[in-house]
Amino acid sequence: MPDALDQVALATLLEMVGNDPEFVDALVDADRADAPQQVAAIRTALGEGDVEGLVRPAHTIKGSSLSLGGARVAEVARTIEERGRAGSLDGVDALVAHLDAASADLAGELARARARRWAAP
Repeated sequence: MPDALDQVALATLLEMVGNDPEFVDALVDADRADAPQQVAAIRTALGEGDVEGLVRPAHTIKGSSLSLGGARVAEVARTIEERGRAGSLDGVDALVAHLDAASADLAGELARARARRWAAP
């Protein structure tokens, strides 16, 4: 299982935005504000038995998490997305619990990285 925060991906992001820590702050804040809504959409789809409804929010979480270095969150979201594309809800409830835990770990790691102004430890 990948680390909660991929430092290489985070360093790449910082470099891509011209080493502007405030811009990374804004990206992280936007992602952290949107992530709970995406997880809620997954929960709603799961509760309604809507396998297709899993795909878009899981894909969104996967992409945004990867860009911020959240490889573990992205991996779980990818699995949920794949289940949705395959038309299966099998195990998605457990995956959502893993997604919650991985997201909490990522939030903690991002807070520590922000305190370092996004520099590697």
